[in-house]
Amino acid sequence: MRPHWLGRCPRARCERAHQLRKAIYRLVHPATRDNTGPADIDLVNSSSARPGYAVLLGPDARSLRRRSPEPVAAGPAEVARDAVELLAGGRLDRVR
Repeated sequence: MRPHWLGRCPRARCERAHQLRKAIYRLVHPATRDNTGPADIDLVNSSSARPGYAVLLGPDARSLRRRSPEPVAAGPAEVARDAVELLAGGRLDRVR
């Protein structure tokens, strides 16, 4: 049974997000990170290249809001960008 909020997510996008999660796990996890294939890298890169959220300054000039015309697509793009920064940013050795 799918969570109620997934009702707004087209099945193909939900499946792609699930595949992205699995690819990031394989790339980050110490037991698998040295044995991943180019398909995982390609999926993370293609997801990272998609439009994400615009970061907007809040009315108090001390907070922010994130907006996207397609939030279902923007979420995985943001996750993929964070994964790229983790994987290429020199902090991967801190992941256990």
